[in-house]
Amino acid sequence: MLFLSLMLRNFTPSRLVLIIIVVFLFGTSCTHAVEIKLVEEGISTYTIVLPKAPTEIEKQAARELQECLKDVSGATLPIITADEGLSDHMILLGYQPALWKIDARIDPKQLGDEGYAIKTVGHHLVISSGDGQGMAQGLIQWNNGVRSLIYEKQSLGVLYGVYAFMEDELGCRWYAPKDRHIPRHNNITIDDLDIVSTPDFEYRHTYYTPAFDSAWGNWLRRTIPPYDNRVHTFCLMVPEDRYLKDHPEYFSLINGERKGGQYVGQLCLTNPEVLRICREEVLKWVEQNPGAKIFSVSQNDNSRSCECDRCKAIDREEGSPSGTLLRFVNAIADEVAGKHPDVWIDTLAYMHTEKPPQITRPKPNVRIRLCPIYVCQYHPYEVCDDPATKAFMENLSGWSKLTSNIDIWHYSSVYGHLLAPLPDLEQLAANFAMYKRMGVRSLFVEGNDMPGAGGWMDELKSTLIAKLQWDLNTDVKAVTDNFMSVYFGKSGAPIGRWVWMLHEQIHARDLHGSCWPERDYKQKNDSRPPANPYLYLPLMSTEVINESDRLFDEAEKLAEDPVILSRVQHARLSLEYVKVMFQLQEALSGTLADRDSALARYQEFIRRCKVHGIQHLELVDPIDATVDQVWKMMSAAR
Repeated sequence: MLFLSLMLRNFTPSRLVLIIIVVFLFGTSCTHAVEIKLVEEGISTYTIVLPKAPTEIEKQAARELQECLKDVSGATLPIITADEGLSDHMILLGYQPALWKIDARIDPKQLGDEGYAIKTVGHHLVISSGDGQGMAQGLIQWNNGVRSLIYEKQSLGVLYGVYAFMEDELGCRWYAPKDRHIPRHNNITIDDLDIVSTPDFEYRHTYYTPAFDSAWGNWLRRTIPPYDNRVHTFCLMVPEDRYLKDHPEYFSLINGERKGGQYVGQLCLTNPEVLRICREEVLKWVEQNPGAKIFSVSQNDNSRSCECDRCKAIDREEGSPSGTLLRFVNAIADEVAGKHPDVWIDTLAYMHTEKPPQITRPKPNVRIRLCPIYVCQYHPYEVCDDPATKAFMENLSGWSKLTSNIDIWHYSSVYGHLLAPLPDLEQLAANFAMYKRMGVRSLFVEGNDMPGAGGWMDELKSTLIAKLQWDLNTDVKAVTDNFMSVYFGKSGAPIGRWVWMLHEQIHARDLHGSCWPERDYKQKNDSRPPANPYLYLPLMSTEVINESDRLFDEAEKLAEDPVILSRVQHARLSLEYVKVMFQLQEALSGTLADRDSALARYQEFIRRCKVHGIQHLELVDPIDATVDQVWKMMSAAR
């Protein structure tokens, strides 16, 4: 203050301006430089303050923060609502009038439906969401082991903010549904904070079995789009068992025969009766499920399209079967828009419809879900010279010129061999950023979603994918290294080296690999691979397998307790799967003793898979059915 007194003795207007600036800066620094001693020696003077009429999400956020602070420090902070009185040491949760009283200056519009702000104001800590009702999304419910979805409109921003505070400021980690890591501190001091965080994508669906856990899914900030009948709905709208016998003309003409069914055929999209039935069915869906906001009108899960004269004529005119599909979808979307203007109609650009049409544009209430199913998953798509990947990039560019309503169905597992390694961590970050630049709104990432899961690094990939979907600036290497050290303890160092070694092999040997090894084999050899058991995976050379074994041997020796050892052995099953599959392949052309030895090793491998709860080795059949196929194949070779 002596400095200000000396200035006032020689007062001039210019000096007055300087005085005001100094006072402002001095006051600002005093306001925001205060350290918050949240807990001292296991005792806290702070209270968690909710809005006067808190939502269920705000109540949950308060309980979770209270529980976490108690686990970390031993201090139990009381939870009150703002009408019970304000104090000098508060943690204010949610957007509420009390924020104005402490001059928190939170802009709710900046936070949108899901964003959050974490801010220190004097001696107070604020974790706030926006002031809106949030966005419609699906919520997972379990009933007697059966998973179902309900749809609600809610803002999870304050809960996400609490989780971010727990992770980034308190050091908590949650890398699997049943594995929370809580540090212990008698003292918790919070430095000056002013954080605003909003998601980079509207809907962020991480479709891995571990992420189906509702609580862990919230921690990951996973959102489930409010779909009714998620995908491949032609067979639901016009079921073949109901219509094919009496009305074969409703179904796709393929090689001179009318065919329907999820994996066999499609619909005849130029038949006016098919349009009428589907339009009525979709309107019925909307009326029966008012909470859902996205309804899928999408092709069956195969690459065939109708070859009748009318359909083929439009295909030729549009330059792609997607034009015939989009004209059909647009007609339904027009009807829905007139009665339900807040509802979206979703369709796929998938397999034969991936290429955009030349004439027809999607209606404003139509979302295009583009599916890069056959691309190389080893490299960022923009720099990959794989033909299917280059074609996809052209198709994405084409669709982005037709509509701003593009979602992506991204693939992140080897679907015929769910345990096989798919080292795609580097391309995930690059491709998600590319999607954002191309105007993609939402991401659905399909991994190993089978019961029991157990695929290659499922928990790590669930975590990393969710973090990237929220924040494209996420440091992939840092998240992966931290995951390794927390989830695997000391064993994480060699397992981490294994993960990055696989990525290095891709660069060093310029390898390509998709989610479909059979497709990779055919592209490389211009012929179909031998029948199962067969795994085409050039990444796993003899040298790589030997080094992988050495790293897992080291990891098992470093395991600090039975829980860590079990996790290491579970992770090692990916390597063991490759080894047993390669041995089975070699044994097919070997002696009877070779086949018996391979089957014995395979049987032991299956036993260990079941110990770790793995129920599927591939996308459709359960593990016992896959084993039966292998036994039949090996027996036929005897």
